[in-house]
Amino acid sequence: MREVPLSQAGSQYIAFGKTSSGTQRYRCLECKKTFTGAQKPTSGQRRPEKNRDVFILMVNRVPLSRIVETTTLSPQAVYDKMEFIYKQCRLYSGAREAKLLESDFILPKMYVAVDRQYYLINWLKRDDRRAVQLNAIATADLKSGYVFGMHLNFDESAIASEIEAAAAAAGDAHLTPGLSGSTHGFG
Repeated sequence: MREVPLSQAGSQYIAFGKTSSGTQRYRCLECKKTFTGAQKPTSGQRRPEKNRDVFILMVNRVPLSRIVETTTLSPQAVYDKMEFIYKQCRLYSGAREAKLLESDFILPKMYVAVDRQYYLINWLKRDDRRAVQLNAIATADLKSGYVFGMHLNFDESAIASEIEAAAAAAGDAHLTPGLSGSTHGFG
């Protein structure tokens, strides 16, 4: 079976009933194989009506245990709904931002605001109790409130022991934090 999108297939595919969940099934006239069309995003969910409740509670920073209690869902069901909501938000954002790539799209005049935030994170190991500060920068449109990006200076692939060894080998251990080799900080 050649993989031709339904929108371009013409009369190559015919409607061939529906699945038990109500999704349209199609049949290829050339090879006689059947396949299903696009399913509803909520297909397979037992309680899709709870998605909205979980989303509202998440946005309002309600603790996970309270979300479980309020929605009467199991913790696993809440995690599954959070994953579903995450995917839906990414699809929505992607569809909006795809318009920026269209050649005829004219970006209106915008006033943007940039803000930085600092997050002080608790220590990770019992033997190293230093607090870790993460920095983030966000950019948003002042008129619409649309956030273009929130970028955190965190690299999960970094290994602290290797970085500290490289810094010691370079002689950075005696430098004041924030200065890069110069006593004036302009190095």
